[in-house]
Amino acid sequence: MAKLYRELGKRTFAICDKQAEKQKDLIEAQVEKLLMHEEKGFEDLVLKNTTNWPATFRFPR
Repeated sequence: MAKLYRELGKRTFAICDKQAEKQKDLIEAQVEKLLMHEEKGFEDLVLKNTTNWPATFRFPR
């Protein structure tokens, strides 16, 4: 998909969860900039960067 947009003159970016090295390399080859966080899932990223509040006590990691 990124290739199509690049051919149309658009800038391409990827935002994703942590990927294996092979997948990371494949993504980087297709986009201008890869923005990847170090967590395995978006939910883990949110919980890691959220202060303690009642829901975090009910749903511990």
